[in-house]
Amino acid sequence: MFMSQLYEACRNYETLELDVRGTPRAFFFDENELLLSADAFPRLVETRLKELTFKPLGQLFAMLAWTPKYCPLLETLRLSAEPGDEGSYKHLVAILRNNNFPHLRNLKVENAVSRQHSFDEPLADIVRAIGQSRKDQDNNVNGRESRLERRGLESFRIGTRFSLSPNLVCALTECHAHTLTVLDLENVKRMGFPELVECMTKLPLLRSLQVITSLEYDEKDAGLMKPWICLGLERLTIELLKINPKPCPKYDFYIFSQVARLTNLREWTHQHESIPYKIDPGYLRQLSQLKKLVSLGFFDYFVGDFGEPEAIWMIKNWPRLAHMKGVCPDSLLGKALVQRRPWIEFEQE
Repeated sequence: MFMSQLYEACRNYETLELDVRGTPRAFFFDENELLLSADAFPRLVETRLKELTFKPLGQLFAMLAWTPKYCPLLETLRLSAEPGDEGSYKHLVAILRNNNFPHLRNLKVENAVSRQHSFDEPLADIVRAIGQSRKDQDNNVNGRESRLERRGLESFRIGTRFSLSPNLVCALTECHAHTLTVLDLENVKRMGFPELVECMTKLPLLRSLQVITSLEYDEKDAGLMKPWICLGLERLTIELLKINPKPCPKYDFYIFSQVARLTNLREWTHQHESIPYKIDPGYLRQLSQLKKLVSLGFFDYFVGDFGEPEAIWMIKNWPRLAHMKGVCPDSLLGKALVQRRPWIEFEQE
């Protein structure tokens, strides 16, 4: 039997990637085998697998349904999203709701999808199912509230190009707020400003965040600009895309006033269409408390107007700064930095 033979061969592995794209389903599955229940097998092999990748989920779903029996230690699950896999994702939700992966901490969904297929809603159901399975198990033991350790996703990454839905962000903040430390949304096409604020004000344990968000000037968004609570952030990457061409100074002030509170920040990478880092006019002075900052980066950002005043300020206020991304060492800023801190490194995309 294919599944039992595969897991038997990989029983001592900790990482396994299954990629069967382009392979006929009948090549690796006996349809009669898929009708059997787990109890029908005389012996089930428990592996040491902690990290498992399925490409694509649609063809390998039958194996995923069996995986809890073979992989009780699974911590990381990577799923490949392709058009036509939506039904498989719905079945996966049912598996997760039964808490079949009690040690699952990391989830990554990758691979490009066509524009006419949306995976954000199925993903929201999966994220919610993982959180609910833990919540249901931990909330009540013999009629009393459990004191067991809170469990949920510690990292969630998306490598798929689609616009992020409010429903998915809500699932993350409602079900994983007490565990989530890494949120990588850099590969989504776009998420809205309200969703960014939702993450920053409801995920207190975040240590690393990568996100692309759209900014569209709207007076009603003023009420959304709440203080961030993820003050332990160490790595922050934000790409701001302004849909409305006119200036949005209140957004600039809000973003920089909140980043200024992240005193544990070590890496800060930012794309912006204005010049907020200049001393005057700009918001550079607000960031004087980022004493642990090691790396400052820009995405395709022209910093030719930066010069000696900004370099002097950075050297004085950021004692650990040693890496600049998106800055040419021959620019005015680059030369001024090297003159005062010769060991500083430059990275250009």
